[in-house]
This record gives sequence, C-alpha cells and structure tokens, in this order.
Amino acid sequence: FWATWCPPCREEMPSMLQLGRELELQYPGRFKMVAVSVDEGWDVVKGYFGGRVPAGLTVALDVEQEATKAYYCTARGKCPDSIKFPETYIVDKAGRIAGYMVGPRNWGDPAARRYLEQLILAQ
Repeated sequence: FWATWCPPCREEMPSMLQLGRELELQYPGRFKMVAVSVDEGWDVVKGYFGGRVPAGLTVALDVEQEATKAYYCTARGKCPDSIKFPETYIVDKAGRIAGYMVGPRNWGDPAARRYLEQLILAQ
C-alpha cells in the first residue's frame, strides 16, 4: 500500500519492483506483487511510472482506502485513527495475511528475498 506523494514509498518502489519481477520469474504462478495505490486517480499513478505501469506489475487503486483500512485492521486486530505509508502485506494463497511490514524497506536486501522465498516454498 503506497502513494505517489509518499517519499518513503517512492524510495522503496524501485527495489520492490525488481524483487517482484525476479520472484515472479523464478516462481511462476506462485508469487504476485500487487501495488495498491491510495492516490486520487490513475493519471498520477501512471505519471509516476512515466506514463504507463511497468510490465509485470499489477496496480490497484484504492481511492477511498477501503482495502487499505481492511488490511490494516485485520493485521493488527484493531482499526486506525490514521494510516501511514508504505505498508506491505504478505498474503498466502488462501488469502490470509502471513505477515506485514510497516514503513519502507530495501527490497534488494538478501534477507527480504529469503523471507519471501521461505513463504513461497512453504505453500
């Protein structure tokens, strides 16, 4: 969950995209990255990516932040007064939240890949 106006989101996006592409190639049909934007519309999202969403990336738009709040509340067992971005949710093939991270990450870190690969291989 991210936004184009969020500096930490913009900072982590390149490494997240790279890792997502690599894992989707390595584990076809077993891994999918979805970037859920809370921006006000598609124009700003496409503008962030230079006019079009990169191949291999699925982007969803959650203008009203309904999905954002649902994930936040489910992961924590309570609902927020406000939500900060970015937040990353790892969802298993049954649709359950297997883990979540608050704040930006360097997705190029080998530990991030190992964590996700362990989850992929466990399913």
